[in-house]
Amino acid sequence: MVSEDNRSLARYLRDATQGSPTVTKYWDDAHVCDVDIMIIKNVPAGGVSTYASLALSDAKTGLTSGGKALGVEILLALATECAEGANMIATCAFSIKKGEITPLPGVVIPRALELYGEGRKMKHAMLISPFLWNLETQSFSAKSVAWLQVLPISDAERDYALANGPEALEDLFEDRQIDVFDIDRPSAL
Repeated sequence: MVSEDNRSLARYLRDATQGSPTVTKYWDDAHVCDVDIMIIKNVPAGGVSTYASLALSDAKTGLTSGGKALGVEILLALATECAEGANMIATCAFSIKKGEITPLPGVVIPRALELYGEGRKMKHAMLISPFLWNLETQSFSAKSVAWLQVLPISDAERDYALANGPEALEDLFEDRQIDVFDIDRPSAL
């Protein structure tokens, strides 16, 4: 049963992206953990799809904001031709739901993407403040919900972020003008 808060989040995201979403439930390999994924084609640009978690914000993160539990929803934008986008965002969501990582900007989810495409250089997922969508933290009676964007990164980029901080890696990406929609882009390092 989907809560009214989570319905409100889905409507907010639909309206913010001005897209026509579909929602599908994804399960982990053990069929124990599930997450709903919203898929919005041609958003934020033609030929790009947005994949977003729904109800992930119900998972306990240990974070608070204004005296309320702080949950997160995560988003990923990839070229629509990449068929694994929904699976990638689901794998990242499972890492959060299972308490393997604390969902904060700059946190890297190690090896979350390497399952999807043999030989692919983008193997890890770094959580960042969303820059592709204008999304605000949502506040409900029992929780606040923040949004984080998933940015695929390579081994070398992960190492750089760990050594120099995630902001330095984001600055490098901006300097090099990487294609954030291309899961098969060359590593910036």
